Amino acid sequence: MKVETTSPALGNQLALPAAWADEVGMHEQFTWLRNNDPLRRIDPQGYEPF
Repeated sequence: MKVETTSPALGNQLALPAAWADEVGMHEQFTWLRNNDPLRRIDPQGYEPF
């Protein structure tokens, strides 16, 4: 999985159920977020922002 760093690509990736099957990829996403933008607001298409 490519680490997404921009919204809405990042928000869509985190909200996509199939993405959670890639444990290594999700770990890389969350590692990037913790290191670079730990308080990011995510606004995925079709979901409430979180």
